[in-house]
Amino acid sequence: MTDNPAVRDIAPRKRDSAATKRAILDAAREVFTRSGYAAAGMREIAGLAGIDPRLISRYFGSKEKLFTQVVEEAFADHLMMTP
Repeated sequence: MTDNPAVRDIAPRKRDSAATKRAILDAAREVFTRSGYAAAGMREIAGLAGIDPRLISRYFGSKEKLFTQVVEEAFADHLMMTP
């Protein structure tokens, strides 16, 4: 258990690349929204997603690419909600 409230106590999940990628994106969106790009930490995102930090690089390559994906999804979500 950790003292950081942003890091959830999550049991290890089964290997499921789509679910892992989704968990990373959801956690990253939360952390980037709360902290901004510069202050967002990859370990914090990984902890919130319940994954090893190395998986972020495996799925997205870099913090910048992860951020780009989060922004693209947020923009797409916004477009879908706009009449």
